[in-house]
Amino acid sequence: MTKKWIYIFLFITHYLISQVSETTLNGSWQFKQKGSDKYYSAIVPGTVHTDLLNNKLIKDPFYSDNEKSVQWIENEDWEYIGMFNCDYITLENKHIELNFEGIDTYAKIYLSNQLILECNNMFRSWNVDVKKYLKTGQNTLRIEFESAVKKGKQEASKLSYTLPDGEKVFTRKAQYQYGWDWGPRLVTCGIYKPIKFVCWNDIKVLSVNPIIKKINDTIADIDFIVETKSDTSISGRLNINAYHGEVNIAKLQYNNNYPLKLKEGINTDTFHYSIRNPKLWNSNGLGDAHLYGYDINLKYNNKTIYYKNTFGLKTVELVRQKDSVGESFYFKLNGKPIFMKGANYIPQDNFVSRTTARDYKKIIQMAKDAHMNMLRVWGGGLYADDEFYKECDRNGILVWQDFMFACAMYPGDSAFVENVKQEITEQVTRLRNHPCIALWCGNNEIEVAWKNWGWQKQFKYSAADSAFIEQTNQKLFNQIIPGVLWSTKYANINYHASSPLHGWGRKESMFEGDSHYWGVWWGKEPFTVFNEKIPRFMSEYGFQGMPVFNSFKQFIPETELYLGSPSVKMHQKHPVGYETILEYMARTYRVPEKFEDFIYVSQLLQADGMRTAIEAHRRNR
Repeated sequence: MTKKWIYIFLFITHYLISQVSETTLNGSWQFKQKGSDKYYSAIVPGTVHTDLLNNKLIKDPFYSDNEKSVQWIENEDWEYIGMFNCDYITLENKHIELNFEGIDTYAKIYLSNQLILECNNMFRSWNVDVKKYLKTGQNTLRIEFESAVKKGKQEASKLSYTLPDGEKVFTRKAQYQYGWDWGPRLVTCGIYKPIKFVCWNDIKVLSVNPIIKKINDTIADIDFIVETKSDTSISGRLNINAYHGEVNIAKLQYNNNYPLKLKEGINTDTFHYSIRNPKLWNSNGLGDAHLYGYDINLKYNNKTIYYKNTFGLKTVELVRQKDSVGESFYFKLNGKPIFMKGANYIPQDNFVSRTTARDYKKIIQMAKDAHMNMLRVWGGGLYADDEFYKECDRNGILVWQDFMFACAMYPGDSAFVENVKQEITEQVTRLRNHPCIALWCGNNEIEVAWKNWGWQKQFKYSAADSAFIEQTNQKLFNQIIPGVLWSTKYANINYHASSPLHGWGRKESMFEGDSHYWGVWWGKEPFTVFNEKIPRFMSEYGFQGMPVFNSFKQFIPETELYLGSPSVKMHQKHPVGYETILEYMARTYRVPEKFEDFIYVSQLLQADGMRTAIEAHRRNR
């Protein structure tokens, strides 16, 4: 049976609370290799690779074959020290917390030589009250990073069997850093997101979650679920004001009749709200991606907490129904079937701290200009930055959101599972109210990998070990993750355990669920096969094309600008990538002798293949 869920979505555009302040920690940073006495300047947010590069201690890993010369970094431990003056923070605040938005990955954090935190997950933020450790004037923050490669290998050695894909599966860390068929191996560490002071008194708003109870052409009934933390019992009132757009253009309704009583600790309160003649959020090409703004005023003891956000109204449904062909797999947006046009999204830089709000805006605008309406955030990368989702919200780009698991089997010990639960809880809470979110997906290609990639034979598993590994991962993706996702506290939305359902070599992949069709490229089938292989939903396929010659000049020495050079080979991460391009090229074109011409013809080849596929999909929409 297909379940239909209806939601309201919100995203934070500005966060301002009169009794709560957020201040990015400013100060000077230095770093060093553990065991060394020599410190160098560091930039936070950043990574150890970028800091080494900025200090000219390593060569640019993207130039020539320099990637080989920086592999030692992943096996070392590193230390960062930040000196900051907290005079700009009012120490009289009852609560002064340090919020670490992104620590990659294994770290011990010391403030005034006191251990305040231990981190073990790149995908989580970390928050700790530090009021008792702070002093007026200068303070010192020290962060010791342990090699994730060494840590992963230590965890792997505890098992009596080998899990594919190496030590990376034991680390809750961006899997692409360990190398992929599209990118280099650069296993880094560092403070890759800002560190902020959060000061508050009496009450802190933890989250606001608007849920649609009813929506039609004339009215939208909404429950605003407000979660707060209070350090005492408080009585007050709460007002909600909604309006069109991201600025206050027209008030739709203002209600100041909500009494509020908070007990000490965590409070969850629900406030009803109605919007007349609601405007829906639509995806690119179907109408306006309409956004509403709202603000909440929480008043008590002549004090006011002010919270301002935006949200979009939409319904989204993943339709999976048995039919005469197999089982459907498509989306309805606001009750109407929608034909998805999009791409898979991977991190825009190996070192994500270098990606700016302008970069996110640019790539989403490119997707919109190409008439796309969906992007899939791929599970071997990162949960994207807030700016990415904001731009998708504003431009009507739906998001298929993978959880960060890809092409491997993962451990199932209690510590790992609890870490994952905390990660999923935080990421779903952060992203659940963006109108762009259409689907949560448990992983990338794990189901088909276990069934089709020959791991049982490769690693010579016993029947007992094989059954245990399969059961562990089935439980993770079919019970634990959706259990967190569907808890009423966090989100109710479409969930797909593993993408795709079937491998591309199996006939079922054309009739049930989504498909990653790699018969073209990996299977070296002709482009015309795209006219025959039309799945219910094509979530991944492609063909490699080379960047323009002027781009090659930026990262390849002039003396190596030829196809078989060591540097050009180093930048091809697919095991037979150039050979595959050459084989396809020879079927259709005369293979050029000049490197510059070979590049250009590879682009023509790619265009031929992608046009064939896209036109076939559109004919069969």
